Amino acid sequence: ADGVKVHIATTGFTISHWKMFVVDDNRAFISTMNFITRMNQMRDMGVFITNKTVIAEILSVFEADILNSTNTTAITPTLTHPNLVWSPINSEDKLTALIGSATKTIEIWIENMGNPAIHKALKEAVERKVKVRVLTSICGLGMPPEAAFVSLKELISFGVEVKGAPFPATTAIPYIHAKTITVDHKTTFLGSENFSVNSLQKARELGIIFQNATVEKQMSALYEKDWGNAVNLPDTPPATCEALTPIVVDIKP
Repeated sequence: ADGVKVHIATTGFTISHWKMFVVDDNRAFISTMNFITRMNQMRDMGVFITNKTVIAEILSVFEADILNSTNTTAITPTLTHPNLVWSPINSEDKLTALIGSATKTIEIWIENMGNPAIHKALKEAVERKVKVRVLTSICGLGMPPEAAFVSLKELISFGVEVKGAPFPATTAIPYIHAKTITVDHKTTFLGSENFSVNSLQKARELGIIFQNATVEKQMSALYEKDWGNAVNLPDTPPATCEALTPIVVDIKP
């Protein structure tokens, strides 16, 4: 109604889940966040990027997805940028390689787990004596608690340290919606990808792998704050998670 041109995403992907915008073809924002009313109660983050080759590839995929919307296809143009992480094309390989590069520590914020390749890479990291921590929410919105707990309990059996933000979410102790990996306090992944089969193999997603000491320091401090507020995973999933049903906003003309 306000003049914005809206395209309904193709059904060629299970979901178009990437969270980004590009301004004037010269500044991109790649993030983990949905632009919703409850974002002040969710742990999310994003980075602004001015690298021209990054922006060019993002715009190339965006234009392809407009055609995909029209034609009900799932075509991805040629991808060449080594820092960009795209589902369903290369995200599983790039994220397992990032995990595989760790020698000391891995810190993860994540909403959903369950991808066997990611689980295997984390298990192998623990076997290399890498300290692996996963921070999620006790009550997740992305999948039934029973399914989520199966994945998280498997990680715990590997020796991964797992904690969850308590229910209900607040501004002070937010819901963990972020999707990040930080390796050895040096290399960071940030994007829309959850570590599930659907997200990495079937959906349209975007993330970026980068090194930036300032950003890493900010993220590390925030991670430690959230970790300190989190609790150990209970033996059984809580029965109150259904109270976290999505907010429905009635938008009037």
